Formats: sequence, C-alpha cells, structure tokens
Amino acid sequence: MGKTRLFSSFVFTLAAVLLLCSCASLKQALQNPNYIYENGAVLVGGNDRPIELKNNSAAIDPSFSEMMAFVQQDSTDLIPYVAKGSPAGPTPFVCSDFAEALHNNAEAAGLRAAYVGIDFSDSPIGHAVNAFQTTDKGLVFIDCTGPSLYSQLESGATAESWDKQAFVQIGQEYGIIPLGKAESGDYLVYLQFKEDWRMLRQLLASYNAEVKLYNQEVSGKVYRPGSPEMSAIRTWENRLNEQEQTINELKARLGDSFFKPLGEVSNFFVHW
Repeated sequence: MGKTRLFSSFVFTLAAVLLLCSCASLKQALQNPNYIYENGAVLVGGNDRPIELKNNSAAIDPSFSEMMAFVQQDSTDLIPYVAKGSPAGPTPFVCSDFAEALHNNAEAAGLRAAYVGIDFSDSPIGHAVNAFQTTDKGLVFIDCTGPSLYSQLESGATAESWDKQAFVQIGQEYGIIPLGKAESGDYLVYLQFKEDWRMLRQLLASYNAEVKLYNQEVSGKVYRPGSPEMSAIRTWENRLNEQEQTINELKARLGDSFFKPLGEVSNFFVHW
C-alpha cells in the first residue's frame, strides 16, 4: 500500500513537471524570435509596438575602426526624439526606437550588432543602446539617442553629433562621451575623459579670470622697453600663452561636447 501511494505521488509529480515543461516550451515556441523579451515581457518602442530586430545571418563582428566608420555615417542620431505623451503630432520615437534602428541598419550593412537594455538603480525608467563585439577592442557600447533626457549636455558644451560611445558597468554611473574620443570600450577610458574634461573647465575658468586681470592691468598704460614693468608684463603674457596652448591641446583631444552621466547601472541585457 505504501509503495502504491509512493508510486502514485511520483507519477503525479512527474506529470506536473512535464506539464510545466510543456507550457514553457509552448510559450517559447509562441514567442516571435525577432522580438526582445525581458522578464517575460516583450519590449516595445514609442508607438507601443514590439521592438523587432532584423538580423543578418551573414553579418560579422567588425573591427573598432569599422564600427566607428559605420556609426559616423549612419543617420539614426539625426532622428528627432519624441517622448511618449507628447502633444498630438509626430509618432513617439524613444531610446528603444533609436537602438532598434541602429541595430537593423548595422545588420543590413553586414555588421553584427546587439540591442542592449539598461536598468538604473535610482530610477524605474531604463535606457536602450547598442553594442558591437569588435574584433580588436572587445565589447563596445554605442548610444545614438538624440537630444533628450538621455542625451543632455553639460552647461557650456555643444554637440556636433548625437552619436556617442557609452560605458556600461554594473555598480557604476552610465557614462557617454562623443564618438571618436575613445580608443576602446574600457570603463577607465570614460573615467579619464571625465577627469580631463573637469581639468579643462578648471583651466578655462582660471585662464579667463587671469586674462581679465591682465587686460585691467595693461589698459591705458604704456611700458618703457627694457623696464622691469615691461619685463613683468612679457613674463605674464608668456604664461598666458602657455596656458592657452595647454587648453587648446586639451580641447582638440576632448572636443566641445560633454554629456551629463545618467544613473548608476544596476543591470544590463545584451540581445544579439
């Protein structure tokens, strides 16, 4: 009798497991392979339609320079960002739509690309970008989202392009820098760029303040050649010229764009 009850219990348990497996398999079979699923939900764009990745079976991983060349000529970043809930007008086009468009354009051009969903620790609103597994620099993230909550410039900065290289690391702030200003996807590159930009702003503030003092000092005055006063002014001018050269070198390397970092990354999902 005991054996019979044990056997019956085992059969019931096995049937339940098979039923669960069948349901999971059926659910998976019913899913569109071109859609993106996270935590059982399909990701949608601004128009509430599913994001659809159009993969190219012949696409290959690009080199870092090949990826850069493609992104630079791609026009996805020029599409206006239109938030959901905006007044009647253009169809909403949000970060997920930008990431979908760049992915599909890259695949059509023969470059294997990924769609990346990002979660933030301090916000219920996530973000979407792209990634390329470059053959020489590893995984590199690209953010082509146009002017929006996700692409805000620091005060005084300008942008020639909304194409950006992104730096994604769990537990760290999501950082973006202008495309072409990094040589790899290493997070340390972003930290160095951020520090260099901070130093540039300090140098600019100090330089502008000293130029103002210099102009006040020499205004309306005539200095006798060879005099101590003239020597002091020439020394001051040389120092200002050296500061200007340092600033110009930094600006040439960093550009005029510096984007505000977003929140701390709590997780990210790479979809190929």
